Amino acid sequence: MGEPTFVSRHLDAIAPGRYSAQFRIDVDGLSDDGSTIFRIFKELEIIEGISPGPSRMKEAAPLTGQILEGLWHKHFTSSRFILQNIAAYWRGREVPSVSLSQLGSDADREALRGYVSRMIGDAYRARESENKLTGEWIVFAKQDGKNYYLTLAYHTEGDANIWLRCRNCSSEFPDLKIIQSDRSGS
Repeated sequence: MGEPTFVSRHLDAIAPGRYSAQFRIDVDGLSDDGSTIFRIFKELEIIEGISPGPSRMKEAAPLTGQILEGLWHKHFTSSRFILQNIAAYWRGREVPSVSLSQLGSDADREALRGYVSRMIGDAYRARESENKLTGEWIVFAKQDGKNYYLTLAYHTEGDANIWLRCRNCSSEFPDLKIIQSDRSGS
């Protein structure tokens, strides 16, 4: 085997012996988006108690549903979730309006810039300051006071697919009870 990868070295420093090959492959697969990789590392450090935070993401929580029950998840975000987080902020709130007929002068264009800044920037910063940013998932199991990182998951892929990847880690973690059963739903 060659030298450990950048991702492996960081994962070894955060959770030595407690991340699956699948998890490493998932994170390595984001190599074209370095900022997302560092966001994942930050969330792992917060889960592990290495970094006091702050996390701008939702707290780690148990997964629900028949297939994933007993596993945990922690959100991480990337640039592709900016619009989703802004939309989530405005959901159920009254959106301030501006008349497009007012855009004739430079002063009105400046007012529009301020409006757009409030609509987008302030909304995102509000979600961030409320620790409500959303994104994809770090999926992990807890046992004997330790966290075992199994895979990254996407909201759209379905519980059975997520479970299958977790279950495929059973040979790496033979004592990790939660992934030793078949509950794929098939």
